[in-house]
Amino acid sequence: TLEMKVPKALADSLKEFEISGVSAAIHADGISAKKLVVDSVSGSSNLKNIRAHTLEMDTVSGEIDASQVIVEALSISGVSGDISFRGEANRVDTDSVSGKTKVDSSLCPDRVNMSAVSGDLCLTIPDNAGFTADYDSVSGDFTNDFPGSSKKGKAIYKDGGASFDFDTVSGDIEIKQSGSF
Repeated sequence: TLEMKVPKALADSLKEFEISGVSAAIHADGISAKKLVVDSVSGSSNLKNIRAHTLEMDTVSGEIDASQVIVEALSISGVSGDISFRGEANRVDTDSVSGKTKVDSSLCPDRVNMSAVSGDLCLTIPDNAGFTADYDSVSGDFTNDFPGSSKKGKAIYKDGGASFDFDTVSGDIEIKQSGSF
């Protein structure tokens, strides 16, 4: 186990911070940086209380769990393992080969691109000015908590301003409204 403590004054003003691990769990808490990069070959990655303009997370085998995270741009890529993000993101890009991907953002992102080969995709957002969701799944269902027009492959809510794109070969696609049951 390697534990590194960064003085709070430095942790609050980092330009770029990179964490890499092979066969080890990665835990990061309370980091603020312009760009944060987390790379893992095998092992879970857990982030909490993170502020960054850009957050990039990659894993080959392991779960990704990020909570209380505020970012402008989020990019998460995983080969095998579930992905979970809770926080605030304006742009979301996720890519997974195998595993569930859940993004719960406290604001409606301007742009979302979520894809998976074998796994469900779920985006949870609050009520908003509107979005257009383009979706494609070879064998999976599409569900959307928001009313509006919908036809095979496209759903439009209110003004349709935000752009969402979902693609999965084998998995369900969900757009959930925060607080809906």
